[in-house]
Amino acid sequence: METLNLPGPLARAIIERDRAVISPSYPRSYPFVMDRGRGSLVWDVDGNRFLDFAAGIAVVSTGHSHPEVVKAIQDQAEKFIHISSDFYHPKWVNLGEELSRIAPFSEPAISFMTNSGTESVEAAIKLARYYTGRSQFIGFLGGFHGRTMGAVTFTASKPTYHKGFYPLMNGVVHAPFPDPYRPLLQIRPGEDYSFNRRFDRPFSNIDELCHRVVAALFDFRFHAGHRYRGHHSHYHRDDGAVVH
Repeated sequence: METLNLPGPLARAIIERDRAVISPSYPRSYPFVMDRGRGSLVWDVDGNRFLDFAAGIAVVSTGHSHPEVVKAIQDQAEKFIHISSDFYHPKWVNLGEELSRIAPFSEPAISFMTNSGTESVEAAIKLARYYTGRSQFIGFLGGFHGRTMGAVTFTASKPTYHKGFYPLMNGVVHAPFPDPYRPLLQIRPGEDYSFNRRFDRPFSNIDELCHRVVAALFDFRFHAGHRYRGHHSHYHRDDGAVVH
């Protein structure tokens, strides 16, 4: 099989230009310079073809440049591209109604639209403090929630995200997430960290904390790639919040 010499000359040139004008804070994990994409395939500026297993970092779940998505964007751009949230428009209401319809709880949903995950986390921090009147939060070790100041305080996936930014937001503590496959606590003789011990008991304690002192519990499981079976609905309390 042919071994490609990557990045190619056009990609190397663009990367050099990037270094001169773009902030080095972006975590570039691979020298890939994208030209176009279609479905699960992407091409770089030198014409090399790749399979995108990350779906554009989990954003393009329908694949790159899906015809229906492209058509919807084109249709909207012909009407208007932006309008302030000081006003109304029907697509915004349509989206809110659809989110309420598919929300995983019985009560009607009221949605706050944001531009990114980290903006959503910042909004959740403010909402939790405003609604509960509390200032304490629980996050989980290994979680990633974003890089803005409030969100990065909850992020605990890599120490480098905190380096140079102390002091971070007050009132945030981190706990190990109950994971029976990679337990952080050593198994005691005669015991195992089965589902009941590692999931039910720790979360019952956290639930009690949410009832008494915690404004919100930040659960990283979806963004960080974790998939846990079981019900989390009993952590959604009227006097607290769980942020997924």
